[in-house]
Amino acid sequence: MIYQGFATRDYLVLNCLKFEKSSSVLEIGVGTGSTAERIISRVRRFCGIDISVPLVDYLARRYRDEKSVSIVAHNVCNGVSLNEKFDIIYSLDTLEHVTSPSNYFEFISVHLADEGLAFVTYPNESQEKHHGITWFGSKTELFEVIDSGGLSVHGFYEIKSSLWHRIVERFLWRLPRSIVSKSGSLPQTFEQTRSFEILSSSGLKNKIFSCYACLVSRIAVLLPPFKFMPCPENISNRRLLMYLRRK
Repeated sequence: MIYQGFATRDYLVLNCLKFEKSSSVLEIGVGTGSTAERIISRVRRFCGIDISVPLVDYLARRYRDEKSVSIVAHNVCNGVSLNEKFDIIYSLDTLEHVTSPSNYFEFISVHLADEGLAFVTYPNESQEKHHGITWFGSKTELFEVIDSGGLSVHGFYEIKSSLWHRIVERFLWRLPRSIVSKSGSLPQTFEQTRSFEILSSSGLKNKIFSCYACLVSRIAVLLPPFKFMPCPENISNRRLLMYLRRK
């Protein structure tokens, strides 16, 4: 067992997208690799991309014997091309860390198959509260950036945690995590996080944290952890979910 953190966001992908054996899939911002692990065996082709070289090196070693899997290190905002198109592209809580949202959405458009579907979640925290570097003041502003990237919105919702999820997260996850978390500025790339430190470590600490994270995640999804609501024009401090297609 490897450390995958509080992996309840995997529930969003597995319940909102349909993966088939013929599907090719791209994940932008692979994180601990928890979502990838649940999807790789379900699809024909999986590619993960992340800006963090140490993370990509770690995951690439882990999947080095899987011919249908590739994990690559790139900044999706720098105009890089994978020379490949995918049936499904998903990106979970990554948009807030990118330097150019328009380039981010353009990257998705360039790599999305004609009939493909993109799935993006994004905590749009206000300028006062944000822990990332990108945020939007209104739905109109966000939609304009999406449109400039060559995509159209086919579904747009606010994600709200259920009461059960909030209880589990607060008392079983955040409280013990705060005891061991380091102080300082919040990270923008995954290798700077406490999660990567635990993931890449070995020995007893890794095993303890891995087992605990798995247990808490399973408890959280015993009941539906999320609900989806229509999203108003004001999207500040809302966690967003969007379905996108090429124009």
